[in-house]
Amino acid sequence: MAAALTDFEHAIDSSSKEKCLKALKQARRELNALQEKLHLCLQFERRIILLATEGGTSM
Repeated sequence: MAAALTDFEHAIDSSSKEKCLKALKQARRELNALQEKLHLCLQFERRIILLATEGGTSM
């Protein structure tokens, strides 16, 4: 995500509409991937909590 935003910043500095749109598209892809990963983490956390509260784990 950081690299995509850095590329976007450089594209803005270059004043190239084409580069800006390309970099923005990449930043959006990176953001979507990050959101999916965070969503998966939350699902895992909910499962862990559910199992722990049901007494279904032997940690």
